[in-house]
Amino acid sequence: PNGSPRIFLEKLDKFLLKLSYWSSYKIIVAGDFNSDIDILSNNKKTVSDFINLLRQYDCYSCNYEPTRGVSCLDNIFYQWCHL
Repeated sequence: PNGSPRIFLEKLDKFLLKLSYWSSYKIIVAGDFNSDIDILSNNKKTVSDFINLLRQYDCYSCNYEPTRGVSCLDNIFYQWCHL
C-alpha cells in the first residue's frame, strides 16, 4: 500500500513482456489492489495507466462491480483468447 504505483506498473510491464514471449501461455493477473488501482475510479491517471498497460497484452477485467464498499479493488484480468 505504501509502494510507488509508477514502479509497480514498470515492473508489471516488464513481467508481462517476458510472459508474452511464450505464446502458448495465457496471462491472468489477479490481485487485491489498493485504492490507487480502484478500476471504478476512472478519473485517476494510475487507473488508466494500469488498464491501458493490461490492454496492451490483451488483458481485460472480469469484473466492473464494487468488491469493497463502492470500490473495485479485488479483481482478475485475463488475456483475451484469439480464435
